[in-house]
Amino acid sequence: MSLQDPAKKMSKSDENVAGSIFLLDDPDTRVIAGFVEGLKDANKFLALAKLAAEREKPIVLIKIGRSESGARAARPHHRE
Repeated sequence: MSLQDPAKKMSKSDENVAGSIFLLDDPDTRVIAGFVEGLKDANKFLALAKLAAEREKPIVLIKIGRSESGARAARPHHRE
């Protein structure tokens, strides 16, 4: 699935990556930051990261849900 293919079913993490695309061209955005449970498609994230690097916009992500309690807290956000 390409970054420009929103018609395919996306996980929450995919939606977050796709939702970040508009920030790349926003002149007021200097840094793209967020919380992630995981990346389902590393290639999609790497494509976004490459575009962000070309625009000199760093990406800062915090991984959540690593502990047992964190994983339980993240579970309600997952789609089937």
